[in-house]
Amino acid sequence: MKFFKNKESKQIFLSAILIVILIALYIEINVLIGKINIPVADITEEKVYSLSDKTKKYISNIQKEVNIKMVDFDEYPDYIYSIEVEDLLNQYAKENDKIKLSKDTDNSADNKYPYVVFNCEGREYSVSLDELYSFKYNVFNGTQEERLIGESVISNVINTITTDKQDKVYIYLEKSFYNEKMLVSLINRINGLGIDASSLNLSSDKKIPEDCKIVVIPPLATTNENGEIVVNDLSNQEKDEFAKYINNGGNILFLQESKSIAAGETPNLDYIMSLYGLSISDGFVLEKTNKIDDNPGYIYPQVDDKMLKSGAKVCLFDAGKINLASDEELEKLNVKQNVLMKASNEAFIRNNVQDTSLDRSENDEDGAGAVVGVYAEKRIGDNVSKAIVYSNSLFALNSPVYINETYRNKKIALEMILMDDNEEIIADSLINLLDDDNITYNKKIRSEVVPAVGILKDGITLKVIFIIPIIVLIIGYAVWRYRKNKK
Repeated sequence: MKFFKNKESKQIFLSAILIVILIALYIEINVLIGKINIPVADITEEKVYSLSDKTKKYISNIQKEVNIKMVDFDEYPDYIYSIEVEDLLNQYAKENDKIKLSKDTDNSADNKYPYVVFNCEGREYSVSLDELYSFKYNVFNGTQEERLIGESVISNVINTITTDKQDKVYIYLEKSFYNEKMLVSLINRINGLGIDASSLNLSSDKKIPEDCKIVVIPPLATTNENGEIVVNDLSNQEKDEFAKYINNGGNILFLQESKSIAAGETPNLDYIMSLYGLSISDGFVLEKTNKIDDNPGYIYPQVDDKMLKSGAKVCLFDAGKINLASDEELEKLNVKQNVLMKASNEAFIRNNVQDTSLDRSENDEDGAGAVVGVYAEKRIGDNVSKAIVYSNSLFALNSPVYINETYRNKKIALEMILMDDNEEIIADSLINLLDDDNITYNKKIRSEVVPAVGILKDGITLKVIFIIPIIVLIIGYAVWRYRKNKK
């Protein structure tokens, strides 16, 4: 008695065996890939997945042992971030055998996703995988994008734990209208550069710490009992402390607003800005063309790519106009200036904050080329103090703003700092102020649209390698049966 009664039974049996073999091969290949570290082939034109020459040179010269622990990476083997980050870390270890990689697990209830711990001679620094990526919302395309900035973050963290020098950025929130929650993304971006971000409290500390490399000064304002925004100027003692800080070569990032935002005057803060030959006027810079939808307040200024990210798109909201001192005054102050951002030739300035019309009115002033971002460099003896001033602070906040999304024709809430290149302009500004050769900022940022499906499962790979071949087999079998019966 034959096992197969006819040729058809034999074909069915062989097809079933083939499907079982394909399933077994798929499972086995995935198991092997999970155990073997296969480097990702970088076929991008700018080699965005490979370490830059600057990073390779810096890493190869490290003399201290650096231990890098990848925590819970094996718990999420298909997590796309852990795959990319592990490959990146392996490139670091390849450049210097003093960089040791290991894996560990974290069983605490608080931990939900993988993270990386860096340690050098007792100095430890933890980085979540989210900090190795920068997110942005492309307003014109209506898409959210992610950017791999891992090389910048990892290199700067290694620099932080292997050197005695510790750069710190202090944010002066003591008299600001803002709190740390509104600046979470800004603080994370600072930390991502390997620089600690801390709050500056001059009431208790009385002076700016010696390890301070940059002070970030947001708008100084508060609300009164009637809910109105009023200015909250520096005290005379604080003014003198900032002047001393500048004379010693300290750097400042001013994130300010139009004088029309809050009631009152700030002579002491104005004095500090005047040391760089700068001031901010009343009124808002509005745009006729370089704007979002029909809102002239959301402007896209022209960006000087000599100092900032080339081709960057920055969105400001109700920005003020920065006034520049004359050449004679700048010479007396020993200051050099460079315009970073300016409005288009069709911009106009509105001083009446009660006017909500979308078009230019007869009371609006000409604002062609209005300056909204400036870099200033002041020399005091052998010291050089640098400042970057933006006449808008909202673009650096987590606070949501509402815009009309033309992509899906609806109004959505967005965090300003995640719009377009806002977050990266902040990083660029900090890099220019620090001017530290050991700080790595990878200009080759990989950017791609975030998929709509979850990233914990590689669904595309599953379909291509497993499901699609089975469908092909089923269709092939059906066609074969159809042709056989037709005969």
